[in-house]
Amino acid sequence: MSESELEEFREDAGVMTEKAVDALRRGYVYVGMPAIYIRKAIGAPTEVNESRTGGGVRYQYVYRASAGEVSYVYVEDQRVTSIQENGYGLTATSN
Repeated sequence: MSESELEEFREDAGVMTEKAVDALRRGYVYVGMPAIYIRKAIGAPTEVNESRTGGGVRYQYVYRASAGEVSYVYVEDQRVTSIQENGYGLTATSN
């Protein structure tokens, strides 16, 4: 994400942590990240699956790489709760 895009998004999103700013600059997600940042950080998922449980709704964002790897980002209560990294480059350690 370019600095001008980041600044524009920052104005719309309000207060952002330094970790969130770094994730958007470098293009990764992390556990605890607000869900509204996911698409800005790593793009649109290939598909989104929704599960309804007694505790609410859980989303599974599916990212398919051209080489066939599939990675998942799980979201509950508008926050990333877990990441299953399978070569797509979703997390800071893989970037």
